[in-house]
Amino acid sequence: MVDQGYTTFGYMKMQMVVAHGGCCAERVVFGDDVTDGGKDDLEKITKNDVVLLHAIETDLGKQLEEFECKEQDVLSDITRIFNASRVAKMKLMDEGFDEKAKERKKQKMRTLAEKGLLKKRNKKIKISID
Repeated sequence: MVDQGYTTFGYMKMQMVVAHGGCCAERVVFGDDVTDGGKDDLEKITKNDVVLLHAIETDLGKQLEEFECKEQDVLSDITRIFNASRVAKMKLMDEGFDEKAKERKKQKMRTLAEKGLLKKRNKKIKISID
């Protein structure tokens, strides 16, 4: 979220992806019986989808055509993507990717510190009032 009540496209897109993912997961688990949480997610993303769609159409200078797809095909694709992602994460863990990434980050921070390019962070002090 950006200051002053503005929302970035990236933030809206992230919200929609998360909400769609939750709804799709519910469809896989519960079938056609979507829970209240899933229905609420759909209502929120529908509003955001409309805003985002209108903004895209304005930028393109034309109205987009309706794209039809079968829900079962979408659910099947999402399942395949989820499974592929899970397999890839397991392979990365087996190869020690997390440890390598942490070590690269430490090295990068050391290099930046040596060059004097690190910004010092202000530590926030919590004050309790009794």
